[in-house]
Amino acid sequence: MWALEKKTILNKKIIFYQPQKGYRLSIDPFLLAACVHAQDHQKILDIGTGSGAVALILSHENITYQLTGIECDDMLISCAYMNAKANHNVCIQWVHADIQEDQSISDHFFDHVVSNPPFYDPYHYRQSVLKKNAHMEKVSLQKWLIYAVKKLVNGGILHLIHIPERLPEILKILHHLNCSVTLFPLWPKKNTSCHRILLKAKKNSRAHFQIKEGLILHQDNGEFTPMMEKILKGEEKIFF
Repeated sequence: MWALEKKTILNKKIIFYQPQKGYRLSIDPFLLAACVHAQDHQKILDIGTGSGAVALILSHENITYQLTGIECDDMLISCAYMNAKANHNVCIQWVHADIQEDQSISDHFFDHVVSNPPFYDPYHYRQSVLKKNAHMEKVSLQKWLIYAVKKLVNGGILHLIHIPERLPEILKILHHLNCSVTLFPLWPKKNTSCHRILLKAKKNSRAHFQIKEGLILHQDNGEFTPMMEKILKGEEKIFF
């Protein structure tokens, strides 16, 4: 049996189980969920859902969302099921599958797709085995994005969080997939280099590429900015 940690998130509104070792909950799922602006009853797919944080946050925000989360890792998908049960949430459909093999999730079906994929190409980075599972690609970025866009309806939106080092590759792939892109940088502090990007890609759109002002995450003293604190509590959304 896996060793798990129990905590609460979203200002104690959500009970959350996660592995004690390996992938740990960061601020990324909160940022990703905060940039999704869906209408009532819309369909949302979370690719690489992990322990289900993004789906749980969005479901708490609007119970009418039709949410599906897909995850290949045995331990993480078990946590996702456990988290849904702990929060009495029966609205999220969990799929235990590898996106390279999955045939159960319909194409051209979802209004929104959200994803916090592994950031690193394994040929260029080395990490521990457990960290590798969370942060190293098992599926190429190209295959991941093709799968994501394929699941969207015409005009649907892909919401992605990633690292700026991979941006040229991401833009090239999405251009070939006929998606317009809007970029939202995330700055650790003032006058520092961007270390994460939020990105929205609209399927079958010819709109011009846009870069928005972005968000500063920490104050000079290391504490979260007031805006980031509100995002972590589920009290504020990101608009771009």
